[in-house]
Amino acid sequence: MGKRQHQGDRMYIRPSEWKYEFGGKKGAKSQRHAFKRLPFDCCALSLRPFENPVATPEGTVFDLENIIPYIKKHKRNPVSGEPMKLKQLKKLNFHKNKAGKYHCPLTFKEFSAHTHIVAIWPSGNVYAYEAVEELNLKPKNFTDLLTGESFKRKDIVSIQDPHNFSNARNVTSFLHLKKKKSEEEGDEEKAGGIGKDESIQKVMAESARRKAVRDKKNDKAAKKIVPMSKYTSGMCSGSLTSTAMTPVTQNQRRAMTEDEIREERYKEMRGKSSTKPGYVQLKTTKGDVNIMLYVSKVPMTCHNFLSLCESGYYKGIMFHRLIKGFMIQGGDPSGTGREGKS
Repeated sequence: MGKRQHQGDRMYIRPSEWKYEFGGKKGAKSQRHAFKRLPFDCCALSLRPFENPVATPEGTVFDLENIIPYIKKHKRNPVSGEPMKLKQLKKLNFHKNKAGKYHCPLTFKEFSAHTHIVAIWPSGNVYAYEAVEELNLKPKNFTDLLTGESFKRKDIVSIQDPHNFSNARNVTSFLHLKKKKSEEEGDEEKAGGIGKDESIQKVMAESARRKAVRDKKNDKAAKKIVPMSKYTSGMCSGSLTSTAMTPVTQNQRRAMTEDEIREERYKEMRGKSSTKPGYVQLKTTKGDVNIMLYVSKVPMTCHNFLSLCESGYYKGIMFHRLIKGFMIQGGDPSGTGREGKS
């Protein structure tokens, strides 16, 4: 990112960090435990990870599915209590990597609690501040790096600033958590209001559908037990030598691949007298052929043969080689003995 990419790194902590996060003594006894920073990927209303993120001009992030009913009822910002309308919200475009983690689409670094995250208001794209600073602010190139839309310096909205201890990210200062409003205090829904907007109804219906699909996948994943390999994932050593990866300080065993799972099963069967043989009956135009498989001696070959039989691979295939009193050979769809897959 440039010759001076690390000039902002600090080898010390700020007094405010020592006071509020690390247990400083001076005047912090009543405040240091009160500050609770909201994670960047959570809705400021439900305090849960968002699915359809939208933001206010101040940088407060909500989930569209949660904020719409609240605005419809109270007409106010749930964090600050100020009057708020739906048109003040801006849809945010977060980007994920192959691992499903949010990251900067320019530097490809994963977002964490220590990343300064900003959004370009006209486009709604979310970046790391260091990328915007190096590629937009310093060269004075005020165009979105993904869409090419023009913007001004004031259009850079801070979503998360690890050095800012304002009440915008302090969960304990959220108005809707301090004061629980009763249902009677909300304003009555006006005719033709938000609830009748077809586009919003589609978004909420799609959110409900995705949630149902996600819950179903989670149930299947919970039921499926994946054995762990004796090898690690390699994330720890990879993060040590790569600056693009998020630092990992603990080795974790990875899940076994399908080939490794099969090999473990072959080891259990191989060479054991208790392993029962397999039997297959081939139906031919000249009669039936009964085959016994020595699973205890060649489990991988037997498993391959049985899988092909189960899939119907040998259906309609001829015996392309015949030596009387010795052998017959088949299994090639072309009938030549030079092709075929296993």
